[in-house]
Amino acid sequence: MRKIVFSILLLIGFLFVQAGCMPEFTPTSVEITPSTAPVSEPVTGSDSALQEPTALIIEQHMDATTASGGRPGVMNVTIVPVSAQTGSPIKGVEPIALGQGLNYSFSNDRSQMAVLSYSAKDCERYCLRIIDLDSWQEITGPIPLKKTLNDWFTLTEFDENSRYIPLLVSGNSSDTTEALLIDRTLQEVAVQVKLHSNVYAMTRTPDGSLAVYGTQTDPPNSEMLIYTALLDGTDLHTLWEQTLPEIKLSEGDLTDHSDPLAGVYYDPARIFSPDGSKLYIVAADEPTLYTVDFQTRTTQSFKIEPHLSWLEKLLAFDIRTAQAKMMNGIYKTGVASQDGRYLFVVGQQSVAIKKENDEFEVETIPLGLQVIDTTTGTLIQQMETKANRLSLSQDGKTLLLNSWELVGASDKIWTDVMDLATWKIIQRLNGTASASRLSDGSQAWLVTGANSGSSYTADIYRPGEATPRGHITRSSYVDWVIVP
Repeated sequence: MRKIVFSILLLIGFLFVQAGCMPEFTPTSVEITPSTAPVSEPVTGSDSALQEPTALIIEQHMDATTASGGRPGVMNVTIVPVSAQTGSPIKGVEPIALGQGLNYSFSNDRSQMAVLSYSAKDCERYCLRIIDLDSWQEITGPIPLKKTLNDWFTLTEFDENSRYIPLLVSGNSSDTTEALLIDRTLQEVAVQVKLHSNVYAMTRTPDGSLAVYGTQTDPPNSEMLIYTALLDGTDLHTLWEQTLPEIKLSEGDLTDHSDPLAGVYYDPARIFSPDGSKLYIVAADEPTLYTVDFQTRTTQSFKIEPHLSWLEKLLAFDIRTAQAKMMNGIYKTGVASQDGRYLFVVGQQSVAIKKENDEFEVETIPLGLQVIDTTTGTLIQQMETKANRLSLSQDGKTLLLNSWELVGASDKIWTDVMDLATWKIIQRLNGTASASRLSDGSQAWLVTGANSGSSYTADIYRPGEATPRGHITRSSYVDWVIVP
């Protein structure tokens, strides 16, 4: 029997050597089922200040004076409601001036928007305010926060009926993070808890708790580890926490900043499930999916690989996975399907090349698109794309794949629109497009163009249309408010 098996293996090996290649593994054919639920209920009523489908654009402009001492020449931010049909500001609706810096999130039903900024006319430092999107009026705030301008803030989806707004505050180089609950009724900080980690992502779980993700320094060797925790939604005490030392965030010597070849950074994709009950982490240095389940308070891992037949498994028995050992780093990002069953992941490698004059040149290599089954780690699809960022449409039927590359001395930015029913690129948009909702609940692709130095552009596309409904050109920076 042993001789027969050996003969079969020898024959198979001979056939593939003759063919000049090993077998290509065919991705599993699985249909990504979009949600059948309505995209959204309109957030605006018949008596709304926003009488027509509206998008929100961020404009940055120069003010002669500011609230922080009348210093001229400071750039300030306003949010301007614009018509989805023309791109023109809505008549009779005043923009909201927010000073500098901008963080925002939305309520569960998207009827309210929480906004954090600093140096506005009515708030010298950081302030939190809540805007009702139907009336386009502030209904809470400004609530002042005694924080420095170097702090980083994270807002997440909140309950529109709750009096508390969760907020994370981290310093640039701090190993701690403050978790806050802001009392919107009393307009003050109600709860403040210090977390001994650098937390920079947060979401609500089905039971109203807060799931967080970040990094933590391991004292013995100062190694940076991935950190996750579950916080009580009422008083922010820690219900459960876990580090994941098996996921690499770096390798080699990172202390010598003059030599980019000495070490490598790994930035894995971190994706919360749509209901917030799980966190999926796709490692950057190896094909592994890690799942953190906040409901069962457990973690598990799966090897990311195609579903193989017995013959493919036999042929791959002695094949070793090539580990990525790039000189600068590997970055991945992704989104989850609406039912949480699949992950869509893209990324890129940054490679430092030392030239003859001892200077370094950085080359970026796209990693393509991977579609991963969250229950098994099975690689459903793997496709070539230069995308390094992506978003999923609100109906779950379309991916927007954002790409960037440097061509000569100018940027080339575009977005490929992929139909998930056919896995085909059905449209290319010039600029960076994001999937968003308008005020009436309908979908739109909101696009920002490449900056020319003196002109900034933005476009509003309706899905399936070849030309934009509205085109905006400004002499200073513009961006879109993306409504999930």
